[in-house]
Amino acid sequence: MISGSLLIMFLFYLVLPKKYQIFEDKLKILLGWPLHIDLSLANISDSQITTGRKVFAYWGIRFATSSKSVVEIIRKRGLNIVISPSNALLFVDRLNEACKQQQITGG
Repeated sequence: MISGSLLIMFLFYLVLPKKYQIFEDKLKILLGWPLHIDLSLANISDSQITTGRKVFAYWGIRFATSSKSVVEIIRKRGLNIVISPSNALLFVDRLNEACKQQQITGG
């Protein structure tokens, strides 16, 4: 029973997001040590602050760990993603700015 609990704790550690990094061409969601998800900024059509309900019931990928600051990333192709950065307003502003810059540079 203890080994099962440790395995479940390790799996949660691997799949829960730790950081969000915005680069010139991608958004990187850092999960547990070896895992990360790269989202191309060219594939993101919009990002917006949304309600906490989408943390619990959402048709897409849910990486939100809190219902207080929830951001929905709407993609052109693929499933949309819900995350919960610590400062949702700042995150949305910077992500939208990076997406606009990506469109201007033609990437």
